[in-house]
Amino acid sequence: MRTALYTGLRFLEDAAKGESVTKHLLRLRRMKQADPEQIRDFQFKAMKKLIAYAYDNTVFYKQRFDKQGIHPEDIQSLDDFAQLKPVTRKDIQDHGIDIISREFRKEKLLTGQSSGSTGEPIVFYHDKQAYSAGRAAVLAGWELAGKKLGDKVITLWGNRDTIEHEWSTLGSQLKAKLHRDRRFPVDRFIEGRYFREILEVMTTQRGGFVFGYTQPIYMIACSAREQNIELEQKFDGVLTTAEKLLPNHRSMIEEVLGPVYDSYGSREILGKAYQCRERKGYHIVEPNLIFEAEDFRNGTKEVIVTDLWNYAWPLIRYKIGDLIAGDFRACECGCTWKTFDTVVGRVNELFVLPDGGILNPMFWVVSDLMKHLFAVKQMQFAKVAENKFVFRLQLFEGQNASFLDDFREAVSTHFKGVSEVDVEIVDALPVGPSGKHKSVVDETTHFL
Repeated sequence: MRTALYTGLRFLEDAAKGESVTKHLLRLRRMKQADPEQIRDFQFKAMKKLIAYAYDNTVFYKQRFDKQGIHPEDIQSLDDFAQLKPVTRKDIQDHGIDIISREFRKEKLLTGQSSGSTGEPIVFYHDKQAYSAGRAAVLAGWELAGKKLGDKVITLWGNRDTIEHEWSTLGSQLKAKLHRDRRFPVDRFIEGRYFREILEVMTTQRGGFVFGYTQPIYMIACSAREQNIELEQKFDGVLTTAEKLLPNHRSMIEEVLGPVYDSYGSREILGKAYQCRERKGYHIVEPNLIFEAEDFRNGTKEVIVTDLWNYAWPLIRYKIGDLIAGDFRACECGCTWKTFDTVVGRVNELFVLPDGGILNPMFWVVSDLMKHLFAVKQMQFAKVAENKFVFRLQLFEGQNASFLDDFREAVSTHFKGVSEVDVEIVDALPVGPSGKHKSVVDETTHFL
């Protein structure tokens, strides 16, 4: 009954804003258990329509296809589609305006800018259909974790555009009340009074969900444990996003707040993949995307994604700069959208060592630290000079550093003979202006 009521409210919101979130959500619900061949056929037809449109209506894709000697009619399968040259972030930086369809006016589109966590911030554009499909993917992804429309939620968010330009409006505030959403900005997250305020809300709310950036949710859980604060009833789920979820994050959040369901998305393309109740991988929202993975290094794969619904600013075979691990496979939950195992991180989190080797610090460091994670509150790996790296650890109060000698030895093994590395204990690790914590930084500003 409640789901039907809130679905009706969503229809009204769509009508008021000229969007189609509910229509796309109902489509995704219908396709959650579709036969995989039916999904492939749907993707192929949507892709054919998109590339024909992009060729006819954008300067960028007309020139790109012609230069490659390919016409949209030549693409007769998804294997043919995979031969198209991927679009890179540099392509978007250099030619972003030329990607806009001539049938849309730039000033009428929804626009934004990526956070620049790759070192390459970009400006992106959505029409209302693309935005609606993306928002529907988020809602459908949450439903895989058990969150239905109208379930109570506490939101911890840090994007300044959202907080300053959306949350402050009367309509947005009314929507939050109707949807039982308690919202807290975390872009200026400071331990102490603010943590206590959020924890007071959490301890009085029975059930429901927490949604937001991984690090602020993790820090809230750490604060609760340090203050011996226990929830009378844990949340039905914690929906993490926007930052890499490490094993120590998951274990701490689940110990204090409730089961964690992680997601993978981006500002350019909302709602790409979600963990279901099984939590054995990430379901790709296949009716919205063509999601490819190209072999990279050391068992990782680089993501190439196509947004099937953005006609105003098409992203066709977009090499987004993210790495995943694991082969595509089916899940036991009943949703037929294929899954992959885990999000590894970003390409720019890799460092080139002086001997030419490639280092992915978070890929191996977690295993070296695993038996000591109970003592580590935050961690950060930094390149501080051309041939020098520092691993910074913030420990929980009262924890000793007796394990550091063993850890230093393990870390040194990875750099033996090629680079200098040190391990430091710090009082705190700063967050960026959007409230995000960077686990890997290059303080020399030279990324791979």
